[in-house]
Amino acid sequence: MSKTNTGTGSIRQRKNGGWEGQYWLNGKRKSIYGKTKDEVRIRLNRILADILSNEHTEESGLTLQDWSTAWLRDYAKPTVRHSTYLTYEGYCNKHVIPAIGNIRLKNLDVDALQKFFNDKAIGGRLDGESGGLSSKSLLNMRNMLHLVFKQAVFNQLLSRNPLEAVKLSRVEPKEMRVLSKSEQAALEKVVGGSLDPIAGGIIIALYTGLRIGELMGLEWDDIDFGDNPYLKVRRIVVRQAKPSEADPDYEILTEGVKTALMLGKVKTLKGNRTVYLSNHAVDALKRLRTRQQELKRSFGRGFNPKGFVFCNADGMVIEPRTYMDVFYSYAKVAGIPHANFHALRHTFATRAIELGMDINTLADMLGHAQASTTLNRYGHSLDDQKRREIAKFNQ
Repeated sequence: MSKTNTGTGSIRQRKNGGWEGQYWLNGKRKSIYGKTKDEVRIRLNRILADILSNEHTEESGLTLQDWSTAWLRDYAKPTVRHSTYLTYEGYCNKHVIPAIGNIRLKNLDVDALQKFFNDKAIGGRLDGESGGLSSKSLLNMRNMLHLVFKQAVFNQLLSRNPLEAVKLSRVEPKEMRVLSKSEQAALEKVVGGSLDPIAGGIIIALYTGLRIGELMGLEWDDIDFGDNPYLKVRRIVVRQAKPSEADPDYEILTEGVKTALMLGKVKTLKGNRTVYLSNHAVDALKRLRTRQQELKRSFGRGFNPKGFVFCNADGMVIEPRTYMDVFYSYAKVAGIPHANFHALRHTFATRAIELGMDINTLADMLGHAQASTTLNRYGHSLDDQKRREIAKFNQ
């Protein structure tokens, strides 16, 4: 067969010790390069096979910086939440582009990408501290880059996604901080003795498992004090970088120079949920309602126009970070060390399992998209429950 025929190829060693594979496509000679003969042979065989099956794509001369910038602008920004876009933008501009952004897409191989992630695992922190990024951060960055390259394949800029073969270390789940029953009792006693009804949010979180942004996003229209009292989780309050234009997922409440306090939709369909209330949570909510009724009589109808359950004396919504400080102050008085606000969510889930709540119901109350997430996160508590149940056979 003539060399000018589409689909033929050859391999030769270059003067610099590397290897070059050549193939013909539509009367034009094309080249690929690699460090070893076997590497080039494998790539060349794949190209020739794709040509014969009419699936070959001519790889782009764009650099990774060119393509990732275009991907952020054209594919990520119009389709993902603003908070997700900010995360993607940070990964690209602070990590990917400075390290490997100058490499052309067609030259990005598994070795280059594997080295990038290995380096980030060892020394990828940007806060001035030594050490690498966490396994979770590396996994999130890999997932983003997978989307970047997947779109490049769809756009026929790459023939294959080079990230498929990159390996990362296993993500080790963080040990959850769950309040012991004595710690929970101490915290409830301190909060119950407070004259400030705002502290009741700690009780509500302990008996609903709401995240702090969901708790601060509650409005009185979300609460039903009927025979089977419940609340609806429909929105969150979050502070983050301001969007450059109107964002359908967020409403700006107050804004600073670079960031804004925003009211947003919950992130997932499962996150938009109904949570039934125990008497503890109902009592805390009623105390808050009484306080706000008093404030409204003092300040008039203009007080707290959106009807936030948690607001300051001036009627403005309480920022999540500010309410974290409220929690820390009461936890300190209760003698509870090393616990953040999210420990209240873990404590609710653990107590629910201890009381025999089935895993699907708990997953719905927590807003998990799949019960497997709940199982993986609280499996240790389920094991304790299983041991107690099996012990009944010994009686």
